[in-house]
Amino acid sequence: MSSPCKGELANSPMEYGAKLDEYRDWFSETGDGGDEERRANYAALSSRYYDLATIFYEVGWGRSFHFAPLHRKLGRKGSLRHYERRFAEVTGLAEGVVALDLGCGVGGPLIHLAQTTGADIIGINNNSFQVRRGTRYLEKAELEGRCRFVLADFMELPFEDNTIDAIYSIDAIPHAPDKEALFRELFRVLRPGGRIACSDWCVTETFDAGKAEHRALLRKLEMGNGLPCTASCLQVKQALGNSGFEILEFRDLAREEETGWPWYEPLSHRPGVPVDLIKDPRVRGWINGVLRGLERLRLVPRGTSFVHDMLGRGAEALVKAGQMGIFTPLVFFVVRKPDNSCSNPAEESRQNGGT
Repeated sequence: MSSPCKGELANSPMEYGAKLDEYRDWFSETGDGGDEERRANYAALSSRYYDLATIFYEVGWGRSFHFAPLHRKLGRKGSLRHYERRFAEVTGLAEGVVALDLGCGVGGPLIHLAQTTGADIIGINNNSFQVRRGTRYLEKAELEGRCRFVLADFMELPFEDNTIDAIYSIDAIPHAPDKEALFRELFRVLRPGGRIACSDWCVTETFDAGKAEHRALLRKLEMGNGLPCTASCLQVKQALGNSGFEILEFRDLAREEETGWPWYEPLSHRPGVPVDLIKDPRVRGWINGVLRGLERLRLVPRGTSFVHDMLGRGAEALVKAGQMGIFTPLVFFVVRKPDNSCSNPAEESRQNGGT
């Protein structure tokens, strides 16, 4: 994978190194590491991660930072676009609809869906570097008249109750530290009758926290992807029900829509396939050595080699966890806010005689 140059970084070379040190501490046994610390600092954790990783993402994956059910006839990029349109269809995106894209990255899906549906889409992102890049891409697409990016935490949205027509999020809510708190906030801003479609990353029922191998894989996966924690499929579904939504669809597409092309294959190294050489751990080690040399010459910021290696190890963990069936990034759900509901599901429960 190509390395970022100084002019493309979120911060100065000195700031880049300092933010890496802070990020590493959250996953360190001797620093501030620990599940509770990462949950408490989820917003800073994800923002630091994307300060470090965004350019690597764009160079290595494109501007749509998500997985999808893969179809060989469509190719990887075509499969990503096909999946994005699925979110538009189930939430009813169309002209005049005001929608939120939660955790919008640099706006790949947002721009695609705004162009194809005519909806007015607001991208929510807590990382200022990505907001700046996404705004430039939005201007180039000539969509700034009806779409925009808002620098905000999706756990505390800056909108009034019952004002948003539709919400979608593609592979961003894994950064949420508390799924039920997130869903209650989405319930608050969504208008009655509105729909939400999300994809989430979850451990499956096969995951066994008592197995050291499973725990180690999950830790590498979380560190390599900026995650404070990882919920199970059951926990996510229960959180949705507790938040007042009608669940219209809840499926693990990795299991239920088998296409013969696993979601993790684009990340995996296939021996003998020339295009996959870049994914070979030995090649990654060679690139890391080159990057360390460039760091000493101050041609790239301190820590560039570590971030490159961290992302590679995170990708390896994703592949292995996917092959073992203990993890899925394709939990897809569609929910609806009931008509005539309150913005606060707890208050609605009391009004209906609940506890």
